[in-house]
Amino acid sequence: MQRLGVFDSGIGGFNVVSELRKYTNLDIVFLADHKNLPYGNKSEELLKAILITNMQWFLDKDIKDVLIACNTASTYIDFLREKFPDINIYSIIEITANQFTEAKKLLIFGTDRTVSSKIYNRHLKKAANYKALSDLAGLVEYNDKNIIKEYLVRELSSVDLDQDFLLACTHYSIVKEIFEEILQKEVYDSLAPTIEFFKDFTGDKKLTVYTSANIKVLKTQLLEIFNYDLDVFPKDDEFKIVVVSDNHGRHRPITKVLSDNKDAAAFIHCGDVELDPQLVSDFYVVNGNNDFYYTYPDNLIVQVGRLKLYITHGDEHPRHNRRKKIYKDGALLNADIICYGHEHIYQETVINDTLLINPGSLFYNRDQTPNSYAIISVNKTGYTVKRVNIEGDIL
Repeated sequence: MQRLGVFDSGIGGFNVVSELRKYTNLDIVFLADHKNLPYGNKSEELLKAILITNMQWFLDKDIKDVLIACNTASTYIDFLREKFPDINIYSIIEITANQFTEAKKLLIFGTDRTVSSKIYNRHLKKAANYKALSDLAGLVEYNDKNIIKEYLVRELSSVDLDQDFLLACTHYSIVKEIFEEILQKEVYDSLAPTIEFFKDFTGDKKLTVYTSANIKVLKTQLLEIFNYDLDVFPKDDEFKIVVVSDNHGRHRPITKVLSDNKDAAAFIHCGDVELDPQLVSDFYVVNGNNDFYYTYPDNLIVQVGRLKLYITHGDEHPRHNRRKKIYKDGALLNADIICYGHEHIYQETVINDTLLINPGSLFYNRDQTPNSYAIISVNKTGYTVKRVNIEGDIL
């Protein structure tokens, strides 16, 4: 049995995983490095550091076979093989180029880093032409096919059709049909040669998925794009959970919290959102007593790594014994952490080793303290909690 590690900066690499699952019995551990998406705009020094961290992560899990399912990252294959001689590192570029056994007039679509490296020419019989599609990987992450098509119609309008085409980014393969519709011909990508390369590898056909950022974002992408309903785990044992409540229609504090905490494993909203659900799609959200026009679940149980969170607004219980009642609700569900809102007052309580946290309001707090939210930092032995204002200052 062989465990194969697969990683990419985002969802693109799962396109490869999905195909491998159809045609092989590999035991796959997939990492979406969303915290560092996109790789293409990183300095060489920073990207090398990111790649070293990811390879060491697989090595720490005793995974000795790793497929770099990212063309940008694969441009550093020589560097990584030198750094990690005990790992069999497979480059999506080398595997993809193997399908071209004869000289072809070829135009390669890729990220800025892949295009500037022209690394495919090392493996082709004839040097290829290249065209960068700088924004496409990010658009694929957001999964709006209409916007993607508009972008590609514009970018491909001047392309010479008298040649073959290769999608040198696993994100691009997700929208291969749009390329073929616009170009009116078959387009090559990495999927078929990757299946051929790994067809004789054996395993138990297990699949475990990790992300370096928001577990809900990746879980939603897997379901909407690939129809996979999977548990997603934080990459590291140490991670953070962001808890907010009661913004009452104010969108700016929501965007500020998201932009200031891009490395968070989960975002929790305890209700009184009063916004279109699409504007809080990165959050696990429950109803508040003022959420009349858009409805959310009344409560949620969410698993984040080893911790189980119970999320509620809390308005269904009278104020004089609200925390006691909320605690009983969460305890019945074996929650480790209970998140609630409604009171517009920051509250942090521990009952029988269970944390109850009310982050205060993003709109106003009734005790005249600054608008606030909570960050729960989880470590190997427990967690710490800090209250911060909208600017990220600890209160």
